[in-house]
Parts: sequence; structure tokens; C-alpha cells
Amino acid sequence: MLVLVALLMPLLIGFLGLAVEVGYVYAQKRQMQNAADAAAQAGARALFLNQDITAAALQYSALNGFDNNDANITVTVNYPPDESSAFAGDDRYVQVIIEQQITPAFLRVVWNGTFTVRAEATAWVNRWGGGVLVLDEHKPKALNMDGSAQLTVHNGAVHVNSDDDQAVYMRGNTLIDGDYPTTVVGQVDVPNWKDFILPSYIEGAPVLPDPLAHLPE
Repeated sequence: MLVLVALLMPLLIGFLGLAVEVGYVYAQKRQMQNAADAAAQAGARALFLNQDITAAALQYSALNGFDNNDANITVTVNYPPDESSAFAGDDRYVQVIIEQQITPAFLRVVWNGTFTVRAEATAWVNRWGGGVLVLDEHKPKALNMDGSAQLTVHNGAVHVNSDDDQAVYMRGNTLIDGDYPTTVVGQVDVPNWKDFILPSYIEGAPVLPDPLAHLPE
């Protein structure tokens, strides 16, 4: 019996190690996907603001635990996305791919190799081509919504030129629902914004000119 246990011990350790390693890799994958999502969003914001897309994406990837300077981690920023993406070549999108080589702790008893964990995210930005444009550049609460007001924009975006720290002010059961992120020169004062502004918003955007300024008053 003892001989049989001794013979089976490496196999038992292997199965135990596999369960532990799979759980660890799964948790790492989730964390990596969150980092890729944040990095892609940061890259898209940089694209909108005419800033360094790669630097912004790498910064947010590192802030979320995946630093491209780590020997076992590779963070690739593609603008526009490469052929692996459904949005390949589309210059509205930023693609971030994170890969990490993980050396197993327990499985090393029966397997001397590494896992490659990969996460990919793509984010996009609309260079305002129509929709709702709030022109006043300094007005507090330039976009003020309360009660049950809802603003839905399809095939366009919401942009607010005000540089006030309450440029967008929303209370009550209000909602902005658009196909593109809402962009704001100043700041947004909205509690639990994920319940109020869909799909997201971008602060610090540039002032947009009045598209009707050429018309006579």
C-alpha cells in the first residue's frame, strides 16, 4: 500500500497543483482584462485630446499591475488596431494587448513550462461629428438635468464646452444615453455616473467651435 501511495504521490500532487494553478491563472486573467480595458480607454482619451496614445495606455496598464517594463509582461498598443481585431485599420479605435508568462509553482513538480495569459481590449472615440453641443465656455451647470430627464443621442455625441467644475450637473433619475462617450471641457458632477452617463464620459476635452457660427444672426 505504501509503495502504491508513493508511486501515485507525484500524480496526486500534479492534480492538486493543476487545480491551484488554474485558479490562479483565471484570477490573473480577470485582473489583466481589467488592466487592458483601462489602458484602452486611456489610449482612446489620449487620441481625443491629441496626446501620446501609447504613453497613456502604458501608464494605465502599469497602474493596474501590468508594467511593460516587467521582463515577463508585454503590453502592445496598436493604433489603429491590427488584423487580430474586428476593427483593424479603423483610426477611431485603440487596441491594447497584454501578455504575461507565468511560471507555475506547484506543477513544476511534474511539468517544467510556463503559461501565457493574454487579454485584449479595444476602445474608441468619436471626434464629434454631430449630436448635442453645449457652447457656453464658462457657465456652471451648462448641461443641467434633474428629475427624470433623459437625453438619448444616436449616431452622434454630447459635447459640453464649459470649463466649469460642474459643467455637467445631473441629479434625480436622469440619463444620458449615447452611442459615444460624452465629452466635457470641464468636469462632471454626477453621483454614480455609470447609472447616469452611457457608455462613459471624458473630461478635459478641447473646446469645439460653433458649427453654425457662419450663419447670419
